[in-house]
Amino acid sequence: MEQPEINENILKPKPYVPGKPLEIFLQENNIPRCIKLDANENPLGCSPTVKDVLNNLDFHRYPDGGATNLRNLLAKGFKVNKDNVFISPGSNHIIDFINRGFLKPGNNAIMADKTFSLYKHATLRAGGEPKLKPLKAGNFNLTTMAKEINEKTDIIYVCNPNNPTGTALEKDKLLDFIKSVPEKVLILVDEAYMEYCEQYSTVIDKVLDFPNLIVMRTFSKMYGLAGFRIGYAISNARVIQTLYKIMAPFSVSAPALCAAYASLQDTNFVENTYRNNFIERKRMLTYYASKEWFTYTSQTNFIYVEIPIENIQMKLEKRGILIRSLKSFGFDNKSFRITIGTKEENSALIQALETLT
Repeated sequence: MEQPEINENILKPKPYVPGKPLEIFLQENNIPRCIKLDANENPLGCSPTVKDVLNNLDFHRYPDGGATNLRNLLAKGFKVNKDNVFISPGSNHIIDFINRGFLKPGNNAIMADKTFSLYKHATLRAGGEPKLKPLKAGNFNLTTMAKEINEKTDIIYVCNPNNPTGTALEKDKLLDFIKSVPEKVLILVDEAYMEYCEQYSTVIDKVLDFPNLIVMRTFSKMYGLAGFRIGYAISNARVIQTLYKIMAPFSVSAPALCAAYASLQDTNFVENTYRNNFIERKRMLTYYASKEWFTYTSQTNFIYVEIPIENIQMKLEKRGILIRSLKSFGFDNKSFRITIGTKEENSALIQALETLT
């Protein structure tokens, strides 16, 4: 029997493997709560002002399709124009739009082999060739990536800090790399975790200096709005205009726009989130070091750690603690990415690990 033929490019990437939804885990284990350290969410939740603004929102009205207020606020903060700001329903969509707008079928996109998998997925879906280069000390090897550029290279992805290793590139080295890339090649720097960096190495302040640079960020991490699905990108007006041509009208919901706008203005919540993460990150890195377990020096709200305990993920789940295996990223079965939780959550994790060693 004949049936509609599927675009072969859609079948190329493997499905993205997210962490197990909290509600499903609780139902399966018949428990009222757990400690969720597998998705790099904000353990403090989101700003209390978000709930206040949502209570006054008219849900029967369409959202502002131009995201005017949010774009103006971000533009002011980054000292650019509104035309340099793109708002999307999550940064995942920005990756997809970039490939649809700038990757020609058969051409390539360069990225690391062990990084956020959606760079590769989006490249394959667009009919492109992902060129994967090995990490060096857990970070993007800019030297080998530069050597890989050829006449068919359309896009380069740099995740800084990198997910899932948590390492960050030095700003000067990244800028030198950007300067060396031909201007016809678009460079997307993913700064989803930049707000957590102790060594603040952002290049978002340099986007107008390069015609081929776009920097994207998210409201899912520092601002605790993962459930709203909203992210943004800063670039020159030509790139931003191209992305808006691709995105369908009213793609970003009114609640998401209002929540993001309110979150940006609550600096106390951001400071508390940074402080908790800074203190607890040092604490957890010190603990893992005391066990002589390998870690990378994290600049994010999670830690890459190698735990030499058989079936450790399953054993922790039985104790109501979720961590993320990195097998889907290409690491071995002792490699994990563990979100930095609250003091109480991290204490519970330490206690559970102590009983298992």
